[in-house]
Amino acid sequence: MEKQANINFHQTFKPERQYISSILDIADGNSYFTVKDISRMTGIPQGVSSGKVEPHISYAEFMGLVNTDKKEKQVKLTKTALGKCVFIEDPGLQEPLTRLLLHAMMLREEKGAGMWSSTFRDILPKYRNQIKKDILIVELNKIYNGKVNTKNIAPFLGSYDDFFAETGVISVNDNILKCNSLPYNREFVYMYALVLWTYWEEYYPDQQEISSIQLVQVGFGKTFGWNRQEEYEVMEHLADKGLLRMNRQLMPYTVLKLVDIEMLISKLYSELC
Repeated sequence: MEKQANINFHQTFKPERQYISSILDIADGNSYFTVKDISRMTGIPQGVSSGKVEPHISYAEFMGLVNTDKKEKQVKLTKTALGKCVFIEDPGLQEPLTRLLLHAMMLREEKGAGMWSSTFRDILPKYRNQIKKDILIVELNKIYNGKVNTKNIAPFLGSYDDFFAETGVISVNDNILKCNSLPYNREFVYMYALVLWTYWEEYYPDQQEISSIQLVQVGFGKTFGWNRQEEYEVMEHLADKGLLRMNRQLMPYTVLKLVDIEMLISKLYSELC
């Protein structure tokens, strides 16, 4: 199946923490800026025809931190509800919780970055979570009509060697890319629920309750390298916290949301020691 996505949005630049933080800082929702304006305000390098401003605006948008409104050659940046929370709690994007959350937001099916989403959701599970880099390119080209090469996949790989390195979700050895199963962290409980709710609403926006079969399509566990059993165990933690209810009397079992996304965002950092 071919997908339509701007896989070259990054212009070969990997995400850099300080630049995404700077984009979030100026996203006041009031003013339209040119690329040059944003470069001057943030210090993000920008040349005449190319630079890091537009790629980092895209990264911030794919990470769910800002919304953009483009008019002619100007753009207005507005913090999302998540962006406002992150800006207050972790404006420098230094917390491990923040990094893992932004990784997860990049994998959204509709609003995330295509290459990131396709790799984690469609390709890695097919190869039992480890794949050679050249095979990954072959698989991505089946999805993106032969448009993927070593140059435009480099920012994806580089992001897990830099911005997302601390998450530990990806490791590379001898040209083999491996998605690691991350241990459950009780301090991240609201973050896990927020990711689940976000993915859920992409697939089933009008359903407060879904079946375990629908949950497989949502693909929540793939983000953290979990198998179905590991995902189920995390769901039990979320149920114990009163965030959802699992009805195991039904076959297939069902999952019911007990809180909304706004509550999860408000509590996002509340469990950190």
